[in-house]
Amino acid sequence: MKDNERVAVEGKAVRLVPYTKRHVLKYHGWMQSDQLLEQTASERLTLEQEYEMQQSWRTDPDKCTFVLLATHLQPGAVSEQTDRASRHDGSGESSTVDTGGSGSGPESATVTRTHGQDETPKGEAHAAVEHEQCTMVGDVNLFLNDPHDPAAAEIDVMVAEASVRGCGIGREAVLLMLHYGATRLKLTRFVAKIGLENAPSLGLFTKLGFIKVSECKDFNEATLELKVDAEPPVLQPLWSELDPTYLDYTFPNE
Repeated sequence: MKDNERVAVEGKAVRLVPYTKRHVLKYHGWMQSDQLLEQTASERLTLEQEYEMQQSWRTDPDKCTFVLLATHLQPGAVSEQTDRASRHDGSGESSTVDTGGSGSGPESATVTRTHGQDETPKGEAHAAVEHEQCTMVGDVNLFLNDPHDPAAAEIDVMVAEASVRGCGIGREAVLLMLHYGATRLKLTRFVAKIGLENAPSLGLFTKLGFIKVSECKDFNEATLELKVDAEPPVLQPLWSELDPTYLDYTFPNE
């Protein structure tokens, strides 16, 4: 989606950044996991197809994707764990993927805080983005696919790195994405389709106020819904807790 290609959203422990070509190799490694493919209802793609998909999603007006950075991690914490594991297991599971680095380190980016009371020094923000591949742990998506309701979107989240599951990363990512969707895209209704056996995701969305509206035995999934058109928004207390900050996000030559 063009709307988010130069925008990052920062919370307390998570930063959402646009999905760019430098993220594809690590993402592709995650998606060799049969478990993640099943949970995300995805098809296994070749690396070339993954790069094509990234470019397609970047320009598709109906798809909005952010990569999750776990900003509380020490730079390299995730990549060191996965690098060690990958030397012992070539299965490609989400806990054993390579970081996708070229050996020279990720290119630097320019991040400018556009609002928020606490100003982050440029040097710190610059360093955080340089290490983003090391703290990349998943993604969160919006699909504006309801032809009858242009203010509705389907939302999903994936925390691919097993080492950071259960730490609140998914919850914060969903809250930040809901804030972005409601305030920047003017969405008022969010839908989540979750496998009936995916108890963690069902629990996460239910605790955030999503209500189950249907259940499909054929696809073994439940559909949950959240409306945020009330005044004040139902999620306002949780958003205030995170104090989302919007950043101008650019990489050289991209």
